[in-house]
Amino acid sequence: MRSSEWAPILAPLPPAQDTDAISRAFFKPSGKNGELKFKTGRCVIYLHIPNPIYDHMEDHRASVEMEREVCNLAAHSQTI
Repeated sequence: MRSSEWAPILAPLPPAQDTDAISRAFFKPSGKNGELKFKTGRCVIYLHIPNPIYDHMEDHRASVEMEREVCNLAAHSQTI
């Protein structure tokens, strides 16, 4: 993962869980006591999806769209 400035976002040292890697972007100190509160703000996080997984996802999405078009054409031809 990388921030909007393209800096790597790494998980804190063990034994922290993976979910702690981005917590500093969303949990900010608030009030006089510095209590952590969830704030979305304007944080942008980029995720890298390995190419084979992305290609598989694109193929799946294309086949779903094709199926939808075929169903729409079949439904349309039955109404004519």
